[in-house]
Amino acid sequence: MRHIFTASIVLWLAVLVGCADPIGEMVLDPDRAYVDARSTLLQSIESEDAVVRAHAVEAMAETLKDDAGHVFVETLDDEGPLVRFAAAMAIGDIAHAPAKEKLLTMAEQAEPDKRVLTAVVYALWTLQDDTYVSHLARMLFDDDKEVRANAAMAMGKMGEPSAIEPLRRVLRDEQDISVQMEIVEAMAALGDQRSKHLLEAYTKTQFTDDRLRGIQAMARIRPERAPMVFADLARDHQPPPVRVAALGALAQVREVSPDAYRFCVRALRDPERMLVDAGARREQIDDIDVKRLQWLAARALGWMDKPAAVDVLHPMLDAPDGTVRVAAAMSIIRLLEGHVEPRDEDVSERAADPATGPALRIAGRQD
Repeated sequence: MRHIFTASIVLWLAVLVGCADPIGEMVLDPDRAYVDARSTLLQSIESEDAVVRAHAVEAMAETLKDDAGHVFVETLDDEGPLVRFAAAMAIGDIAHAPAKEKLLTMAEQAEPDKRVLTAVVYALWTLQDDTYVSHLARMLFDDDKEVRANAAMAMGKMGEPSAIEPLRRVLRDEQDISVQMEIVEAMAALGDQRSKHLLEAYTKTQFTDDRLRGIQAMARIRPERAPMVFADLARDHQPPPVRVAALGALAQVREVSPDAYRFCVRALRDPERMLVDAGARREQIDDIDVKRLQWLAARALGWMDKPAAVDVLHPMLDAPDGTVRVAAAMSIIRLLEGHVEPRDEDVSERAADPATGPALRIAGRQD
């Protein structure tokens, strides 16, 4: 990507930022950084990778919200089921009324993928149409595990405590761990105390992916013990991905230390070295491990309420991996809330020259 900054200015900024205290003042112009981050999200919607497009939709729902509502409506026509699912969930999360007609068409005849249909039902429910809600109960028993997981997620987001008992009955017979976790999180979101304790148990399994999902679920639900659990998971003996995820979760409950911030900066800038320092052999480190650690660090920094992190995140708008670019853009926008003037531009407009711009439940999921 070629930013508006000239090469000499970029070099000067890189030197200045690199030499500064990582918790010093922000160097970059906030308006310029905001525009670059916003452009990254918009261009990521056009990525050839469906996972990147889905990440971009989710990021826009978290940051741009209603301003991106019509983008979500357009994305309901995406060829990737994962992207359509993300778009429908985003519409439901912001209750974007102009999408209702399109959603009804999808529910009645057009949407062939039941994984997506769960999100369509949820979105319609947020728009005061419960015609298809009964479909979710049936989809809890679908042969496809992703359909079951998505149905549970939707039920949890609807906030109806009456769903706890049917979810509990389904959980007794569910064999897939990913579906179990979605059901447990849904029950916890609906107020089931035992499920809140089960989420904590997931953060202590031997499998890193399950632990990360458990941390993310607890960060969304925020049970009473969450700060204590996150603090324990952020200790030195924990693997770097777990530590970074826990530090990001701690930041969401407003517990940020200078050491926590610096650790996440290190994870973003030199993830491979961090993994080696933690005991991994360099030849055994997978590219996926590096990208995951950077993705977690970029997201974590966005919750730390330190504008100087924008200087650290901005170079990641050019990262080779699209999900890292999206995470960095989302965090920049979050950090700059209140630091930039409101804009009147249409958020659906694409950059004049796409070549000049950068391009979780969703993380790790496949189309």
